[in-house]
Amino acid sequence: MVLLEEALTEHEKRIDSALKQSAQLTSTLKAWKKATAEGKLADRQKLADRALELSNSVIDPVRLASDSWSFDARDYLASEAWRHEIMESAKISGHRLFSEGEALISSPVMVRTDPTRQSLLIGKTRWGKLRPSLVVEELQKIRAKGEKQKAVQESMDALFAAAKFLDKHPGATGSVKAKIRDIYDLFSLTPGWKKDNPESSFAQDLYAIHRSELRATRGGMRYEFEYPTGQPKPRDLFEVIDESGRPIRYYMIHFR
Repeated sequence: MVLLEEALTEHEKRIDSALKQSAQLTSTLKAWKKATAEGKLADRQKLADRALELSNSVIDPVRLASDSWSFDARDYLASEAWRHEIMESAKISGHRLFSEGEALISSPVMVRTDPTRQSLLIGKTRWGKLRPSLVVEELQKIRAKGEKQKAVQESMDALFAAAKFLDKHPGATGSVKAKIRDIYDLFSLTPGWKKDNPESSFAQDLYAIHRSELRATRGGMRYEFEYPTGQPKPRDLFEVIDESGRPIRYYMIHFR
């Protein structure tokens, strides 16, 4: 069976040929319009004749490009070829995935086919861009997003563990709160941690949690940042600048 990447590449070449002819026609039509607008009647006639000539020359490349496509997407998706191509493309880009039955596993999603609708199912999302290299690009984006969310979740859970340790008077429902400064100082007791996590970097981690879609720890404790009131000590504030240029000062975090 002809590989999809090869078929698409060859078809693109045919379309490029038609585009080249079409570009010449478009350029001539614009010049024809300009000559008409300016009243250059001699140029108008020459350009009209040239446009007519080029319009005939465009027909064959377009018909050739159209007729050259004979790839059967349904047969391709019903075979093992689609998995083979995606796995080969993933291998080239260094993206790890594996085959399981009639599907591909690209953690955290499964990739399956729907030959009838000439599409893939990436997780629960219908995906109509079948070019293997583009499929792999999308899988890489999904994995990167998942890894980012995982990192945010781990950071949030670590903040909760620290707040739980620091709060000597937890609420009746298990709610706890702590100053961000106290959490940072607690983490800094680990040898080498402070060197790898300066205060500015730690503030950015807080902002990543703040901006993420995650709102609770794995145990279901929802968090809320509390901002300073009165005149807190400057060292107790962890500041970042958001996309609009507005400063955000993190002071305390509350889990409930």
